[in-house]
Amino acid sequence: MGNIYDILHKINQKMKEKILVWADVELVNFGVATFLKKKYDYEIYGIIDTNKARDFYENQDLIQFSKIWFYRDCFSHLEKEIDLEFLEKFEKKYNIDLWKIAYSDEMIYGYNRFYKFKEKEILKILEIECKFFESILEEIEPKFLLIRITDTSTMLILHQLCITKGIKPLVLFPSRLGEKFLISEDCDSLDNSFKNIDDNSLDYKITTFEELRNY
Repeated sequence: MGNIYDILHKINQKMKEKILVWADVELVNFGVATFLKKKYDYEIYGIIDTNKARDFYENQDLIQFSKIWFYRDCFSHLEKEIDLEFLEKFEKKYNIDLWKIAYSDEMIYGYNRFYKFKEKEILKILEIECKFFESILEEIEPKFLLIRITDTSTMLILHQLCITKGIKPLVLFPSRLGEKFLISEDCDSLDNSFKNIDDNSLDYKITTFEELRNY
């Protein structure tokens, strides 16, 4: 994981960039953000998805966020009517199929053993999330989104919204080559950022299959 910080720094060294971080109970992105703040003094903003760990994020002094939002706070007005017009315009504006995203979420659709969401409830959740993420991105205009693998509809909406708005997602995921991790726009793929990195910055040269297998 050592090269991740250098990759982030090499992407743009000209100015202090704004980075939006998705942080949760796993604390991985929180650790990366803390390092980036201390070493490069980027402006770090956070969307925090947690329940029991809220006290930690509110009282920690390891990193000074420029601003944080607690994701679960956005669901304080579930009783309001669904704004179908907003959802329709959102899908067209950002070319995002919200129902397709909802169908891919096992907690919302089909596989939740504890609760079966009704169609209106799903639409209301999607509306609230879309408005929440859109307002944050318009307020701070970050250059990058630091997020883990997008395995929920919530994170997938934010991920796709950032791509459409020209905000580069930085997804941390295992490379399946030893104990190595990669960071790219989407998991299991390499994007153009890697083409701009000087070969001399890499700590290991692989030129044959035998070297790859040993690595």
